[in-house]
Amino acid sequence: MRPVMPDGKTPRQVVQFGIFDLDLGMHELRRDGVRVKLQDQPFQILVFLIERGGVAVTREELRQKLWPSDTFVDFDHGLNTAVKKLREALDDSADNPRFVQTIPRLGYRFIAPTAHSGRSQMAGPLLKVDSSAKTASQKVTSARHALWGRLSWIIPAAVAILVIAAYFLRQRLERPTSSQNERIMLAVLPFENLGHDPNQEYFSDGLTEETITDLGQMNSNRLGVIARTSAMTYKGKSLSIAQIGRELGVDYILEGSVRKEGDRLRINAQLIRVNDQTQIWAHSYESPLRDILAVQGRIGQALSDAVRLELSPAQKAHLTNTPDLNLEAFDAYLRGRYFLNELKPPSIRKGIEYFEEAIHIDPRDALPYAGLAYAYAMLPITTDVPSGDSFHRAKAAAAQSVSLDNTLAEAHVALCAVDFWYEWDWPRAEEECRKAIALNPNYALAHMRYAHVLSNEGRHAEAFQEIERARLLDPSSHITNTNKGFFLYQARQYDLGVEQLRKALEFDPSFWVAHVDLCKAYEQVRMYDSGLSECRKAWELSSGNTEAISLKAHILAAQGKVPEARKELQYLKRLAGTKYVPPYNVALIYAGLGEKDPSLEWLEKAYQEHDVHLVFLLVDAKWDALRGEPRFQNLLHRMGLGQ
Repeated sequence: MRPVMPDGKTPRQVVQFGIFDLDLGMHELRRDGVRVKLQDQPFQILVFLIERGGVAVTREELRQKLWPSDTFVDFDHGLNTAVKKLREALDDSADNPRFVQTIPRLGYRFIAPTAHSGRSQMAGPLLKVDSSAKTASQKVTSARHALWGRLSWIIPAAVAILVIAAYFLRQRLERPTSSQNERIMLAVLPFENLGHDPNQEYFSDGLTEETITDLGQMNSNRLGVIARTSAMTYKGKSLSIAQIGRELGVDYILEGSVRKEGDRLRINAQLIRVNDQTQIWAHSYESPLRDILAVQGRIGQALSDAVRLELSPAQKAHLTNTPDLNLEAFDAYLRGRYFLNELKPPSIRKGIEYFEEAIHIDPRDALPYAGLAYAYAMLPITTDVPSGDSFHRAKAAAAQSVSLDNTLAEAHVALCAVDFWYEWDWPRAEEECRKAIALNPNYALAHMRYAHVLSNEGRHAEAFQEIERARLLDPSSHITNTNKGFFLYQARQYDLGVEQLRKALEFDPSFWVAHVDLCKAYEQVRMYDSGLSECRKAWELSSGNTEAISLKAHILAAQGKVPEARKELQYLKRLAGTKYVPPYNVALIYAGLGEKDPSLEWLEKAYQEHDVHLVFLLVDAKWDALRGEPRFQNLLHRMGLGQ
């Protein structure tokens, strides 16, 4: 219970920052004696940002905090207006913020230091005596008891103030301070290839990725590291540190260069503080190529010293105890990662070749097995191939990776992919994702995969929280931003899904997965022509993924163009004579035509073949017409969905 003052008022907490006092009780700002009353939403946004103590707050978190669950369409406009009014009250600038910093495509954070105080602000004198109520005898004794009467009010008031002061002091001591405990955000820019040999780009890119991974495992409670995908968008761009820092929402940037000549390696690295572009440290490392892991460890140690990052004994050991490195195997592994990261079927197959080469050279290294497992898991998702053979290989490679090194987050993410897409073991998929996140909380892919599991189970609020964690670490990722839009679609927030998927395509207009998902969302908002256009783009950009045909036919059926829809169905069946066509895609067209029996028959065939697309059955609205069918419910039950 909060202490009550003698006049019934409660001491109000005041937050001080810059030249402002924020009175939490009165919803007002004070500056040089001038009081400004804040409207409700700007006030709540300011309090929420301050409470997070310099940590980024996503737009989705603000929506959940401030807007009812049914106000989806006007959310962005409402938030933008509220933030604009808040900045006007603070005399702040979006371009050169002193208080509220915008993190593009993500949210906001409060960047000014704050101080708190509990203040007793009572109008009028401390003790007010009602003379009309006094009797003669009271007047005689009033002088004698006056002193005690005053003390009887002052003592409780003083105790109340002390209790409040102690409370806020404890809060201040327990709260992370900006200099010691607040989470620092770091971006590692792509290492420049000073050899200028295009054939060595894989090496400089691989070194960047490995550095991000290593730094991401250092005291993740205090250090957040932007993922490789977002960092690589700045490769070859001449942008200022200030601009990159604003766009990524980071406090520090690590940039460097690498020159690989024969078996020698030279790395230049420097750490720059974003807010004033000050170089914190810079160093050159020259060593034999076989010592590259030791060099990465020294960079990590130098960075932790520069930002006063406390490391546990295990984290220090990770930086200093570097294993023996087989240069040929490491080279092949880096090439494999380079191709896998393109997430296109031909590149994935090329990546598989290099991972297998690395394993052949050094079968004791867990990393190539993890890369191989994830590459095989991605094949049935990105192209039309039978899932059975790919996932058996993915499962075997992931199990081998874990057996060699159970602390490898990449291996657990690969196991999660197998359990999710092929085994349909939802609890185990969750468990593997949580293991990966526990091992490396800065691993954006682990958060994204976990969000996917949650969304397909219908746990939409949890999925949104997890995908925002992934976006905080990887704000420019094509697949992460696309998946956010897709999860909105699966939560049946179609207007928001369309808006998010359009934003995702701004990162890469050629990303075919975003076009597929936008096609689905357009159908639900009855923008059929736009949906058909997206289907055509998805077909062309994916080099013939047949999901685009099934979606096109489904839209045509929704428009009442049954002959055209049947024409697409026949085309898909003819195509099955020359290539593998997932049965799910055929079932979807029959569902659109309203033909339940053949649709259920093809779904059963998809179940027997472990078609990866079946993971969407629970949440995709296109199957709503079949939900009352016992065979459909039985299928969900066998998949462990909807229980």
